[in-house]
Amino acid sequence: MYRGKSGQANLTVGSDGKGNLVAEASCDSLQQLVLWYEEELTRIRSETQSETSNDVQTVEKRPPNRMRTF
Repeated sequence: MYRGKSGQANLTVGSDGKGNLVAEASCDSLQQLVLWYEEELTRIRSETQSETSNDVQTVEKRPPNRMRTF
C-alpha cells in the first residue's frame, strides 16, 4: 500500500483481494467546497419548498351526501 500527501492532497493506492488496483484521493479544500455546496443546495431546496407551499392552497371538496337517514 502506498500513501502520499502533498499540502492538502492525500493519495492512497493499494489492491483489493482480486488483484485490482484501488486508488483513493482527497483534498481538504475540495472537501470543504463540496460540503459548502451541499449545505447551500439543502438551504435552497428548503426555501423553494417553503415558497411553493405558501403559493399553493389546497381546497378539499367532498361530494354531497346523497343518502339520507331517517
